[in-house]
Amino acid sequence: MQARRLTGLRLYARVMPFFLVPLVFRFSERQLRTQLGTLLIIALAQVPLAIEQRVQTTRASAGFNISGDYTYGTMMVSSIMSIFLICVICVVTAYFLKGRLSKWQFLLLVLLLFLPTTINETKGTLLLLPLGLGTVFLFGLRPGFRVRAFAWLVLLTAVTGTSSGSRMTT
Repeated sequence: MQARRLTGLRLYARVMPFFLVPLVFRFSERQLRTQLGTLLIIALAQVPLAIEQRVQTTRASAGFNISGDYTYGTMMVSSIMSIFLICVICVVTAYFLKGRLSKWQFLLLVLLLFLPTTINETKGTLLLLPLGLGTVFLFGLRPGFRVRAFAWLVLLTAVTGTSSGSRMTT
């Protein structure tokens, strides 16, 4: 029992700096920009890797039982990659809502970051993406702009839901 706890702790300990250090250390704007830029580079690196993994999976399966489970970028599990990219999409959306990204930068980043979650067919994206974006819109805007932001959310959800739904087979 104790060994399982230590194994689980080891799994989470590698990402603790991103969550716990900001509680005790005040980062400058430059340091925060560097951290977020590094995370964006890691996220964008998933795009070509996921495409290549999907192509290799399709080629190796010869058209039978094509699964997105082997499309995971550098994250080693497809669901973790999808959750990571959804989180990055939410941060990009927050930057757009605060006026730090132009509309075209925002749309390009969202399309690029959403592509790997579409081709790896993670069903949780259908729930987590609207939930994450809804939270960003709810807390990231002044009350007067929430209606317009809700329209953006509905549009984004419709586009991403259509993309994911078209990949699912019955």
